[in-house]
Amino acid sequence: MSFYTDVKKRNLIGKSVHMLEAGALTIRKEDKRLQVQTKIGWKSPWRHIRQGYWSNCNLWVTLVFEHIIKVGLPREEWFVPSVCQSCFKVVARPQTLKQLFAIESIQVKMDHYSKCGLDIRGDVYGNYGSYWYNRSLADGIECWKKVRAAVDAHDDLGKSVSVILKRACTEYERAMGPSDKWTMTPENIEFEALIRDRMITDYVVLQQTEIEIDHVHEMWIANAWMWGDETVLEYTDGEPLFSPYVTYHHLAQEKDEKLTPKDAWPPDTEFSENQDEPKYTDSKGAEIHD
Repeated sequence: MSFYTDVKKRNLIGKSVHMLEAGALTIRKEDKRLQVQTKIGWKSPWRHIRQGYWSNCNLWVTLVFEHIIKVGLPREEWFVPSVCQSCFKVVARPQTLKQLFAIESIQVKMDHYSKCGLDIRGDVYGNYGSYWYNRSLADGIECWKKVRAAVDAHDDLGKSVSVILKRACTEYERAMGPSDKWTMTPENIEFEALIRDRMITDYVVLQQTEIEIDHVHEMWIANAWMWGDETVLEYTDGEPLFSPYVTYHHLAQEKDEKLTPKDAWPPDTEFSENQDEPKYTDSKGAEIHD
């Protein structure tokens, strides 16, 4: 391997220019390591019940995989980081807003590393999602048993709600294929070690505050209304979020009455039988006739 090839491979700054420019990374003065900037994602549609630092998704998924491995390495050198390969997630799919709130209550009671909310990714089926994170397959299996039992026992959920156990994030399977086929080459292991040596993130556990949770809940309700989820009315005292339309189709049901010009005017409009019908003109003001 030439000196150029070697230094190019180890040059994380060159692979991270766009993130440095965006402020997602900075170069720490003390040791010149790349530091991940941690912040609260207030635009997130997720209710984070409990967060932990062990998986460090922001570092490994968002930054390392999406912006360093996929952008800076040849396709044949892509790999799923080891910490992500050891992550097994229980996934439940609520079908309505009411079921989403029911899942939230289960997650709060379990106090596990978990989240629930609006799953607005285009390649994921369904509008709502909920996730429980585990550090091993064995832990994932035990967590699945508990979640499956809790969902089955809840009056608003039950056996019809899907609960599965999967490995790592969906983004990895989309890019790297089935999760039971993932491997790491010696070169992958070496590159991951380089990242661990040259990048650092503050292990800050950012729990959501009351004002953030209120914001998330309002987002849930607004999107449920947009998606035509009828259970949204249980959270609005049965009232629509917006005023209903003025409609006119009932006029078509009046079989025995001939419609008059008066029917085309708003109900409170004063109307004379001798009043001219509305005139329609083109863009130049010329009257349009049938």
